[in-house]
Amino acid sequence: MIEKSVILPNNLTSFHVVAHSMGCIIAVALAAKLSGSVKSVALVAPAPPYRERIMKIVTWGRKLPTAITELTKHTHQSVWHSMHNVICGGAKFTDKHIGMLIIPHVKLQIPELTIHGDKDDVVPIDCLWNMKAKFLAVEVEVIARTDHSSVIMSRKEFFITKLVCLWAA
Repeated sequence: MIEKSVILPNNLTSFHVVAHSMGCIIAVALAAKLSGSVKSVALVAPAPPYRERIMKIVTWGRKLPTAITELTKHTHQSVWHSMHNVICGGAKFTDKHIGMLIIPHVKLQIPELTIHGDKDDVVPIDCLWNMKAKFLAVEVEVIARTDHSSVIMSRKEFFITKLVCLWAA
C-alpha cells in the first residue's frame, strides 16, 4: 500500500525508512522489498517477531469463534485488521527481512539504527538485545528514562539529530 500510495506516485528512487512499534514490521518488509532504493532504516521500539506465537499460546492454537472475530471486526475494524495483518501475519518474516538488509555481498548493506527506551513496558527491552544478538550490524541505542512513546515524544530534537546522522552516513 505504501508503495502504491507514496513511492510510485511521487517517483521516489531513493528514500529513508523510519518506523515506530508495529510500523517497524511493515517498514522492514518494505525496505527488504525495495532494498535498492532504501538508504537507511531507523526502527524505534520495534514490535517483536514472536507476537504470532504468543497469540497462538493465548488461544491455545485454536481458531477463535466466529462471533468473537466478527464482533471485533465490526466494532474495531481498523485496529483489528492492523493488529491481525501486521503482528499476526507479517511479524514472522521480520528476522528474514532484517537479514536481507544487512548481509554483505547479498544485497547492499543498509545502515540500520534501532532506538528503544529502557522503561518500555509495551515492547520488552529483551527483544532489542535478541535482535542485536542475531544481527550484529544493527546499531542499537537505549535511551535512559524513556518508555514506548516518550522515546520519541519527549526527545524530538535528539531523535531528529540521530536521524540526520544516520541519513548522512
